[in-house]
Amino acid sequence: MEKEEIEVISLWDSKAEQLVFDILREKINLDFYQINKHISLKEIFKKETKAPWMECHIDLLITDLKDYPVLGIEINGIRHWNESEYKKRDREKKEIFAEAGVPLVCIPLPELPSYTKEEYKTNYAKALSELLDIFLLPFYYKTSYPIYCRMCGQQLEQKFKNDYTGSFYCCSNKKCKFKTISAEKIPNMFKLKKESYEEEL
Repeated sequence: MEKEEIEVISLWDSKAEQLVFDILREKINLDFYQINKHISLKEIFKKETKAPWMECHIDLLITDLKDYPVLGIEINGIRHWNESEYKKRDREKKEIFAEAGVPLVCIPLPELPSYTKEEYKTNYAKALSELLDIFLLPFYYKTSYPIYCRMCGQQLEQKFKNDYTGSFYCCSNKKCKFKTISAEKIPNMFKLKKESYEEEL
Protein backbone atom coordinates (compact mmCIF):
# COMPACT_ATOMS: atom_id res chain seq x y z
CA MET A 1 0.00 0.00 0.00
CA GLU A 2 1.40 3.37 -1.05
CA LYS A 3 2.08 5.77 1.78
CA GLU A 4 0.00 8.95 1.67
CA GLU A 5 1.99 12.16 1.66
CA ILE A 6 1.51 14.40 4.70
CA GLU A 7 0.90 18.05 3.90
CA VAL A 8 1.94 20.80 6.27
CA ILE A 9 -0.70 23.55 6.36
CA SER A 10 -1.01 27.01 7.90
CA LEU A 11 -2.40 27.36 11.42
CA TRP A 12 -4.64 30.15 10.15
CA ASP A 13 -7.96 29.88 8.31
CA SER A 14 -7.32 33.18 6.52
CA LYS A 15 -4.81 36.01 6.15
CA ALA A 16 -7.22 38.33 7.92
CA GLU A 17 -7.32 36.00 10.95
CA GLN A 18 -3.53 36.03 11.15
CA LEU A 19 -3.51 39.81 10.81
CA VAL A 20 -6.03 40.16 13.68
CA PHE A 21 -3.68 38.09 15.85
CA ASP A 22 -0.72 40.32 14.96
CA ILE A 23 -2.74 43.47 15.71
CA LEU A 24 -3.93 42.07 19.05
CA ARG A 25 -0.33 41.39 20.05
CA GLU A 26 0.21 45.15 19.88
CA LYS A 27 -2.96 45.93 21.85
CA ILE A 28 -3.03 43.27 24.58
CA ASN A 29 -1.07 43.72 27.80
CA LEU A 30 1.07 40.61 27.30
CA ASP A 31 2.74 40.99 30.70
CA PHE A 32 -0.50 39.72 32.25
CA TYR A 33 -2.52 38.09 29.46
CA GLN A 34 -1.90 35.65 26.60
CA ILE A 35 -3.49 35.22 23.19
CA ASN A 36 -4.32 31.63 22.21
CA LYS A 37 -5.36 30.59 18.71
CA HIS A 38 -7.79 27.89 17.53
CA ILE A 39 -8.74 26.42 20.90
CA SER A 40 -11.40 23.70 21.00
CA LEU A 41 -14.39 24.59 23.19
CA LYS A 42 -14.12 21.24 24.99
CA GLU A 43 -10.70 22.39 26.20
CA ILE A 44 -12.23 25.54 27.70
CA PHE A 45 -15.57 24.31 29.05
CA LYS A 46 -16.49 21.06 30.76
CA LYS A 47 -19.86 19.30 30.53
CA GLU A 48 -20.87 15.80 31.63
CA THR A 49 -22.95 14.97 28.57
CA LYS A 50 -21.71 15.36 25.00
CA ALA A 51 -22.94 18.54 23.29
CA PRO A 52 -22.66 19.71 19.63
CA TRP A 53 -20.55 22.74 20.58
CA MET A 54 -17.77 20.48 21.87
CA GLU A 55 -16.58 19.95 18.29
CA CYS A 56 -16.29 23.71 17.65
CA HIS A 57 -13.24 25.89 18.18
CA ILE A 58 -12.79 29.56 18.99
CA ASP A 59 -10.56 31.62 16.68
CA LEU A 60 -8.78 33.52 19.46
CA LEU A 61 -9.00 33.20 23.23
CA ILE A 62 -7.45 35.67 25.64
CA THR A 63 -6.51 34.07 28.96
CA ASP A 64 -4.78 35.20 32.12
CA LEU A 65 -1.34 33.81 32.93
CA LYS A 66 -2.95 30.85 34.73
CA ASP A 67 -4.70 29.87 31.45
CA TYR A 68 -8.19 30.84 32.59
CA PRO A 69 -10.39 32.35 29.83
CA VAL A 70 -11.04 36.09 29.89
CA LEU A 71 -12.33 36.97 26.41
CA GLY A 72 -13.21 34.97 23.28
CA ILE A 73 -12.80 36.53 19.82
CA GLU A 74 -14.41 35.18 16.64
CA ILE A 75 -13.39 36.41 13.18
CA ASN A 76 -16.51 36.05 11.01
CA GLY A 77 -15.90 36.20 7.28
CA ILE A 78 -18.48 36.08 4.48
CA ARG A 79 -19.38 32.41 5.11
CA HIS A 80 -20.64 33.26 8.59
CA TRP A 81 -23.15 35.63 7.02
CA ASN A 82 -24.52 33.33 4.33
CA GLU A 83 -24.12 29.65 5.26
CA SER A 84 -26.64 28.08 7.66
CA GLU A 85 -24.10 25.62 9.14
CA TYR A 86 -21.79 28.48 10.13
CA LYS A 87 -24.71 30.45 11.58
CA LYS A 88 -25.74 27.43 13.67
CA ARG A 89 -22.22 27.00 15.07
CA ASP A 90 -21.99 30.72 15.82
CA ARG A 91 -25.23 30.50 17.84
CA GLU A 92 -23.93 27.52 19.81
CA LYS A 93 -20.69 29.34 20.61
CA LYS A 94 -22.53 32.45 21.80
CA GLU A 95 -24.82 30.36 24.01
CA ILE A 96 -22.04 28.39 25.74
CA PHE A 97 -19.90 31.51 26.33
CA ALA A 98 -22.92 33.37 27.74
CA GLU A 99 -23.83 30.40 29.96
CA ALA A 100 -20.27 30.22 31.30
CA GLY A 101 -20.10 33.98 31.89
CA VAL A 102 -17.13 34.58 29.55
CA PRO A 103 -17.46 37.51 27.10
CA LEU A 104 -17.38 36.65 23.39
CA VAL A 105 -16.79 39.27 20.69
CA CYS A 106 -17.77 38.39 17.10
CA ILE A 107 -16.07 40.64 14.54
CA PRO A 108 -17.74 40.67 11.09
CA LEU A 109 -15.01 41.02 8.50
CA PRO A 110 -15.79 42.64 5.16
CA GLU A 111 -14.55 40.83 2.09
CA LEU A 112 -10.81 41.18 1.63
CA PRO A 113 -10.13 44.07 -0.77
CA SER A 114 -7.78 43.36 -3.66
CA TYR A 115 -4.77 45.26 -2.33
CA THR A 116 -1.20 44.80 -3.52
CA LYS A 117 1.20 43.22 -1.04
CA GLU A 118 2.42 46.61 0.22
CA GLU A 119 -1.08 48.13 0.38
CA TYR A 120 -2.25 45.06 2.29
CA LYS A 121 0.36 45.68 4.96
CA THR A 122 -0.70 49.30 5.41
CA ASN A 123 -4.26 50.08 4.28
CA TYR A 124 -5.99 46.82 5.22
CA ALA A 125 -4.05 46.43 8.46
CA LYS A 126 -5.03 49.97 9.48
CA ALA A 127 -8.70 49.44 8.59
CA LEU A 128 -8.76 46.15 10.49
CA SER A 129 -7.13 47.72 13.54
CA GLU A 130 -9.78 50.46 13.59
CA LEU A 131 -12.55 47.85 13.25
CA LEU A 132 -11.11 45.89 16.18
CA ASP A 133 -11.05 49.05 18.31
CA ILE A 134 -14.78 49.58 17.69
CA PHE A 135 -15.71 46.07 18.84
CA LEU A 136 -13.26 45.95 21.74
CA LEU A 137 -13.96 49.46 23.04
CA PRO A 138 -16.05 48.22 26.02
CA PHE A 139 -13.02 46.27 27.26
CA TYR A 140 -10.35 48.95 26.85
CA TYR A 141 -10.76 50.87 30.09
CA LYS A 142 -12.29 48.12 32.19
CA THR A 143 -10.35 47.24 35.32
CA SER A 144 -12.13 43.94 35.94
CA TYR A 145 -12.55 40.79 33.87
CA PRO A 146 -13.86 37.28 34.53
CA ILE A 147 -11.59 35.78 37.14
CA TYR A 148 -11.54 32.25 38.51
CA CYS A 149 -10.86 30.88 41.97
CA ARG A 150 -7.35 29.43 42.20
CA MET A 151 -8.54 27.06 44.94
CA CYS A 152 -11.72 25.52 43.48
CA GLY A 153 -11.76 26.75 39.84
CA GLN A 154 -15.22 28.33 40.09
CA GLN A 155 -15.80 31.74 38.50
CA LEU A 156 -15.65 34.47 41.12
CA GLU A 157 -18.49 36.91 41.62
CA GLN A 158 -17.85 40.63 41.35
CA LYS A 159 -19.52 42.63 44.12
CA PHE A 160 -19.56 46.33 44.94
CA LYS A 161 -18.80 48.08 48.21
CA ASN A 162 -21.79 49.56 50.03
CA ASP A 163 -20.84 53.09 48.98
CA TYR A 164 -19.98 51.94 45.40
CA THR A 165 -16.47 53.42 45.66
CA GLY A 166 -14.95 50.14 44.52
CA SER A 167 -15.61 46.50 43.76
CA PHE A 168 -14.14 43.15 44.74
CA TYR A 169 -14.32 39.48 43.82
CA CYS A 170 -15.37 36.63 46.07
CA CYS A 171 -15.99 32.91 45.55
CA SER A 172 -19.62 31.78 45.53
CA ASN A 173 -18.57 28.31 46.69
CA LYS A 174 -19.31 28.47 50.43
CA LYS A 175 -16.92 25.59 51.18
CA CYS A 176 -14.02 27.38 49.50
CA LYS A 177 -11.60 29.33 51.71
CA PHE A 178 -10.67 31.86 49.03
CA LYS A 179 -10.24 35.40 50.37
CA THR A 180 -11.74 38.35 48.51
CA ILE A 181 -9.61 40.32 46.06
CA SER A 182 -10.01 43.94 44.99
CA ALA A 183 -11.15 44.32 41.37
CA GLU A 184 -8.65 47.16 40.95
CA LYS A 185 -5.80 44.69 41.52
CA ILE A 186 -6.64 42.89 38.28
CA PRO A 187 -4.39 44.33 35.53
CA ASN A 188 -5.85 45.98 32.43
CA MET A 189 -6.20 43.53 29.55
CA PHE A 190 -5.41 46.19 26.95
CA LYS A 191 -2.48 48.57 26.91
CA LEU A 192 -3.50 52.06 27.90
CA LYS A 193 -3.80 54.25 24.83
CA LYS A 194 -1.20 57.01 24.64
CA GLU A 195 -3.73 59.86 24.33
CA SER A 196 -5.66 58.52 27.34
CA TYR A 197 -2.44 58.34 29.38
CA GLU A 198 -1.55 61.94 28.51
CA GLU A 199 -5.03 63.11 29.54
CA GLU A 200 -4.63 61.45 32.94
CA LEU A 201 -1.31 63.26 33.48
